[in-house]
Amino acid sequence: MKLPIKAILIDDEPIALSALRKVLVEYCPHVNIVGTATNIVDALKLCQEVRPNLVFLDIEMSTPNDGFNFFRLSPQNQFGVIITTAHAEYALRAIKDIQPWGYLLKPYDPAELIASVQAAEQKLPFLTPPTTPKLKGLTLSDQRQGNVIIMVDDILYLSVQQSTVDVVVWKNNKRLRFITYRTLKDFEESLPTPKFCRTHHKYLVNLAWVERYERTGRNGLVHLPSGDKVEISVHKMEDFVRQFEDYLQGP
Repeated sequence: MKLPIKAILIDDEPIALSALRKVLVEYCPHVNIVGTATNIVDALKLCQEVRPNLVFLDIEMSTPNDGFNFFRLSPQNQFGVIITTAHAEYALRAIKDIQPWGYLLKPYDPAELIASVQAAEQKLPFLTPPTTPKLKGLTLSDQRQGNVIIMVDDILYLSVQQSTVDVVVWKNNKRLRFITYRTLKDFEESLPTPKFCRTHHKYLVNLAWVERYERTGRNGLVHLPSGDKVEISVHKMEDFVRQFEDYLQGP
C-alpha cells in the first residue's frame, strides 16, 4: 500500500482544478488533496496552514502574481512542485528557476500524471520539513472560571458563538464546556492539523473522538460520545472524509 501524499492544487481556472482533481482521484488515489487555491495570496496562506508534501502549480495565471512568484515567496525545501500548464514554452524557465519534480501539459495525460507522481514519491524522503513540539495542553481564560488548563486529547470540539468560542471537553465521561474570547482560527493554528478537522466555518472537531459520521444530503453530521452532533458543511464534506480516513490509517 502506498503512503499518502499530502498535496495542494493551484490554478486560477476552477475548471482546470476540477479536471486535475478528477484524474488524481482516479489514477493516483493515494494523493490526498488537502486544499486548492486560485490565486497566489491564498496559495501561500494554504501552504502555511496545511504544510503539503507536494504542490501542483499552474505556472501561468491571469492573476498579478504567477507561479514563478509563488515559488520565490514560498519556504524552500518544504515541498516538491509538479508544474501544470497549457504552455510548453515555459518548460525551460520552470526547470531552471523551480527545478520541478514533474511537468504536466494540459489536457492531462493519465500516463504522464502517474509518472510524475511516481517520480515525486522517490524524492519525498529527502524533504526536511520543520518539526514542531507536540502540544499537550492549553491554558484558557474562561469567562466564568478564570484560567483553566485543558489537555488537548480531552477536547471533543470547538464551536463559534456570537463573540466567543465554546471549547467542549470530554473528561471522566463528563461533558464540560468552557467559554473563551479566542478565535476559532487561533485554535485551528495551534492544535495539531492531522487530529483536528475544520468541518464547518463554525466547528473544529477532534477526530479521535468521532464515533461515526453520516451524510445528510450533500452535507453531514459527526457523532461524538457526549451525544453532540457536529455539522459538516457541503464544502467541507469531502475534505473531512479524506482527512478522517488518513487519520485512521495513522502516520
